[in-house]
Amino acid sequence: MMTVEQLDRIAFLAKERNQDRTVIRIAACMATGGIAAGSQAVMDLLFSEWKNRADVDVQIVRKGCIGMCRLDPLVDVFVPNHDKVTYVKMTPERMQRVMVEHILGGQVVQEFTLHVANDRLLNDYTELSS
Repeated sequence: MMTVEQLDRIAFLAKERNQDRTVIRIAACMATGGIAAGSQAVMDLLFSEWKNRADVDVQIVRKGCIGMCRLDPLVDVFVPNHDKVTYVKMTPERMQRVMVEHILGGQVVQEFTLHVANDRLLNDYTELSS
């Protein structure tokens, strides 16, 4: 079993790796839950949209399960010198908007992101009441 210190070190190194990136990286869940929820259509869109573009350097990768299948399809966007953004319940239409607004425009599409509040994981359809 890993200690909290070891996990903190792994998180620090991962964040540091993201800051050293020079290309935008898009990682979509392609585990069983993600595929069942529609991630293949999201990946198809990503590959078709970015394969012939020379104006933006984008790396598209498949990732495995991270245990939040109820929020699938999940897509992580890593923009150099910015924090990772995790998008939930993605569809090709939502991904198209993320590509235009976030990847090309630099503005995170907040309504599609993963949120944590009061130590609770919230999806994009949940709001906290006061």
